[in-house]
Amino acid sequence: MLSKSRPPFRIPPDGAAAALSTGKIPEAEYRLREHLKQFPTDVAALRMLAEVGGRLGRYVDAEALLTRALELSPSFHPARHNLALILFKQNKYAESLAQIDLLTAAEPRNSGHRNLKAVVLARIGDFPQTLELYADILSKHPGQAMIWMSYAHALASAGKSEDSVAAYRRCLKLDPHNGRPIGASPI
Repeated sequence: MLSKSRPPFRIPPDGAAAALSTGKIPEAEYRLREHLKQFPTDVAALRMLAEVGGRLGRYVDAEALLTRALELSPSFHPARHNLALILFKQNKYAESLAQIDLLTAAEPRNSGHRNLKAVVLARIGDFPQTLELYADILSKHPGQAMIWMSYAHALASAGKSEDSVAAYRRCLKLDPHNGRPIGASPI
């Protein structure tokens, strides 16, 4: 079970979050590295620097930064979620699922964690569990067009064509521009 202790946060470095959110990746990286020279155990900054690495495709670096953040603060769930995603992007599915299982044990109602688990399970071909997760998520959040799209893809991959078409239609009803160019005709 994950610890309930509070993570050792500091105020984020001036401008790093803004630079990251506006796509100024080199500036964000510089500011975060400078900040971490003074505060090497700032888990929020480690997570942000890992995001920089992930955006640049430096997944090994991102994994190391997130692992360090979790060594310092095992209950820092956003870092663990990011680690699961980075592991997934490196095709480390078992490791990703292990991190997601820790998250879902700590936060069983978090649909973000459960959605990531469905994505990983779909990638490894575990469609029964994938479909069960998506159906449960959608029962609680039926207005999520992107989840309907993912569910439709999983249904198609599982050979459930009619259900897949129905899910695609539901997605397009919620968001008419989802998954197709503007001006294209709906299904």
